[in-house]
Amino acid sequence: MCKSFDFLHGLFIGTIIGSAIGFLCAPESGEEMRKKIKDSTTDAFDDIKSKVDQYDGDIRRYLDDVTSGVTNKFQEYKEQLEKKIDSLQNEVNADIAELNKELEELHNEEENERQNLDTVISETDHD
Repeated sequence: MCKSFDFLHGLFIGTIIGSAIGFLCAPESGEEMRKKIKDSTTDAFDDIKSKVDQYDGDIRRYLDDVTSGVTNKFQEYKEQLEKKIDSLQNEVNADIAELNKELEELHNEEENERQNLDTVISETDHD
């Protein structure tokens, strides 16, 4: 953007200097000179406005492209993050299911040991 400003600044200064030199060297009356200066200045400002409009459009397109690119990258990273979260959630759920299964097996083993102990105690009491 700074280069665009430098170009426009140079264009403006060059137009003014070129017009001034041309007017000073031209053998014309004061009235004709004023009209030429006015016309030349109007043309110079029209040229500058045209260049500013052109750069404005270029800058807007560039910003739109950058914004679109950032939005796409953000969406891409978001989707990747959601996949990783889902994957981790599935792993955690699988680990929880496995731990619950092991806990149930331990509970069943404990219950079997209790029943065996009750049987041993009951047989000891009968003897």
